[in-house]
Amino acid sequence: KKNSLTIIGAGGHGKVCLETALRMKKWDSFSFVDDREDIQDVLGYPIIGDTSDFSKIEGDVFVGIGDNAVRISILKSLIESEMNIVSLIDPNAVVSQFASIEKGCLVVAGAIVNVATALGVGTIVNTNAVVDHDCNLGDCVHVCPGATVCGTTAIGDRVWVGTGAVIIQGQSICSDVFIGANSTIVTSITSPGVYVGTPVRKL
Repeated sequence: KKNSLTIIGAGGHGKVCLETALRMKKWDSFSFVDDREDIQDVLGYPIIGDTSDFSKIEGDVFVGIGDNAVRISILKSLIESEMNIVSLIDPNAVVSQFASIEKGCLVVAGAIVNVATALGVGTIVNTNAVVDHDCNLGDCVHVCPGATVCGTTAIGDRVWVGTGAVIIQGQSICSDVFIGANSTIVTSITSPGVYVGTPVRKL
């Protein structure tokens, strides 16, 4: 189906992706693939298979999984299979016309992506999160609800910016960093790991 969208992942995050897609009014039909056997549909939309079999996916596809490592793994498989991966941007998000957004990104209602910012493949800017001007986010970053990434910040791949966290302007965050909820980052982070607190410390 030319005008169909299949979402990979039928959990809570997948539901957010579905609602974002519905609000975009771009597709006529929707389905999911998911590995759980205890559910047959999500909010009335069918589960048509599991994540090991892309052959049942027709039309556009989106990976609706919040976990960065799982999301990037599935996206790599989809790219190798030359599937048509789309991005989902809620009409009630504010996205600069001068922002660059790669395939597989999700920008949820209330989020702001400001001027001259770049989002890598599969990056999520969640509810009411802010990514300010001139930021560069790598692949499969997750900026959680209410988090703020201030201007001219560079973030590597698979970084988790926890709910309500704040990264002050001009910092650099290396790949594979997990930033806890409500943490404050005032200096650059150059070593992978888990960081919490205000200012953050490495666990």
